[in-house]
Amino acid sequence: MLIFMLSAIIVTILLYTSTHVVRSISTLRHYITRLGDGELPDQIPIYNNDEIAHMKESINNLTINLKNTRDFAEAVGNGNFEKEVNVFNNHGQLGSALVDMRKKLLQIANEREKQIADSENRIWKNQSFNTIHSILTANYSDNNKHYYNIITKLVNIIDANQGTLFITQYINNQTVLVQKGTYAFDRARLQ
Repeated sequence: MLIFMLSAIIVTILLYTSTHVVRSISTLRHYITRLGDGELPDQIPIYNNDEIAHMKESINNLTINLKNTRDFAEAVGNGNFEKEVNVFNNHGQLGSALVDMRKKLLQIANEREKQIADSENRIWKNQSFNTIHSILTANYSDNNKHYYNIITKLVNIIDANQGTLFITQYINNQTVLVQKGTYAFDRARLQ
């Protein structure tokens, strides 16, 4: 009878242990399959501290790092290259590759901003030159209006709030500067 009871106890323990192991492996397989399909499931609950619990913890860490990778990819896709990378503590092949990618994207974005600024500056210079050229080559019957147009356009081109135009004249055998046009705060003063 004692042997029968010991056998029953051993069978019960083995059955409980095998059921726990099979259930845990099934849960792990389910989570790993979902990860393999590209899903990012919630964390696996961990109830004890055995080898299977350590495997669950590793899968949870993998899931967290994959979610961080997803968040980083979404930020980059939205043009946010400033988003910090925190994948596998930025070590290992994937973590290092993402850090390098972020650095290169930032560099490219900065170069692109510089190119845009340079292009806008070139356009501004060309438009300004054409504006000044058209004013200087225009035929005005009234020189004072001509001076006013010159100073007005110059003040507006350089985005100033005021300016004065002087020309040189010979008076009594001397070269002197004579004020010919003033423009300040959207008003002209003709000489």
